[in-house]
Amino acid sequence: KTYLQPEIFYFSLMRPFAEIAIARSFARYRQYFSIFRSCNVGSKQNIWCGACSKCLFVYAILSPFVEASELSGIFGYDLWNQADLMADWRKLLGAEAVKPFECVGTVEEVQYAVYLTVNARLAAGVKRAALPLLLLYAVEAAEQGLLTQLHWDASAECLQSRSPEDPLKVWHKDEQVPMAYKALISDIVEEGRFYAE
Repeated sequence: KTYLQPEIFYFSLMRPFAEIAIARSFARYRQYFSIFRSCNVGSKQNIWCGACSKCLFVYAILSPFVEASELSGIFGYDLWNQADLMADWRKLLGAEAVKPFECVGTVEEVQYAVYLTVNARLAAGVKRAALPLLLLYAVEAAEQGLLTQLHWDASAECLQSRSPEDPLKVWHKDEQVPMAYKALISDIVEEGRFYAE
């Protein structure tokens, strides 16, 4: 507005939402599962490398919304059982102070994805000890108090979220999307609170 044109207004349809909310919306479009990519390491070969923090982050935030077998099919691996990803996983989870130097979402989103994924598996009858390696580590880290947003409820045998707000319902108010474009993102907007004036 200062140097080019005072009438210019640009915006992003996605930036108001948390990454996990975008993942939930994307999970409804299965026809794109075989072609979408977000891996920097595998970008030149148009693949998911399955060995980096970016792959693991995308895998984690899709996990609550995509069946485990289908998710493994997208990536070519069951990333929850990849022991060589443990160091990246601790960082993504926030069990270690340094976040991976990749374009990944927040620690809070990762913890919320774990909360949804683990509790869905437990509710389906999977025993805690039978959880995949990285999810089991997340449960143990929550039990030890290493995660800010999660704790293990031993009496209910499930994870509890301490998140002050549901990342699936967060609307970053500093991002201005004109109301005329609301229909284009209506599948992400599930509750009217996103558009409270």
